[in-house]
Amino acid sequence: MIAPSLNDALRPRPSEPRPIVCLDLETGGLNPEFHEILSIAAIRLDPHTLEEQARLLVHVAPERPDRVDAKAAQINGYSVEEWARRGAVPLVEAMRQLWRIFGGLWKCDAIGHNAAAFDALFLVRAFAAFNQPAPWVLMMDSLCLAKAMGLRDCSLRGMCRAFSVPFDPKAAHDALYDTERVCEVLRSVRRADGRRPAAPTDKDRPGVCEHCEAALVWRGRVPLDAATLKPHRDTCPHAEKWSKYAKRQAAEVEG
Repeated sequence: MIAPSLNDALRPRPSEPRPIVCLDLETGGLNPEFHEILSIAAIRLDPHTLEEQARLLVHVAPERPDRVDAKAAQINGYSVEEWARRGAVPLVEAMRQLWRIFGGLWKCDAIGHNAAAFDALFLVRAFAAFNQPAPWVLMMDSLCLAKAMGLRDCSLRGMCRAFSVPFDPKAAHDALYDTERVCEVLRSVRRADGRRPAAPTDKDRPGVCEHCEAALVWRGRVPLDAATLKPHRDTCPHAEKWSKYAKRQAAEVEG
């Protein structure tokens, strides 16, 4: 029999309720071995009520600004001058602040959208750089939850839509905004007791096409043009993303 290590002995038991930390990162690219963290947002929730206990938003001054991908900089609004204006701090200080939100080693569980495949990779490397282990016990991923519930759109926007959580595409890809959406989705999932929400059957809901910004009306899960109430996939300039019918129509026009 292998004797448990000191770390295993100190690790909290699964039955012990722990605060939940919703988090999101914005980075200078997709490669955790090359790109750096640009901003960190985290909100700690009470494990029983999901009420907010503390929050953090910190911008990080990258050591190698030249490695920030141009597309990532555009999405995040990053520039050396803008980050200085926002009070960006070195990564070591940002990780100290995040550690305080976590409450110490193995004092919480963490959750984020696509966190297991993205955010966790950056955070584990960042903590390891300062000789610290990842402080959470479990890293949960709302993307995996969306897939397990059989949602057709497993993006954060899709989860918000499914659970009637307001979502503004223009405000997305901001660390704090996305973290707040994860918190609201988590609360909605708790209220729904983990069941997949039923498709809305009440009044039509307004919306905007993410491709062409046309005004839409959502009837259940189907987007319609607000003016004609016809399926938007038949008229969208990016309709090839919507259906095989649209592809055939485009081929006939080109022919």
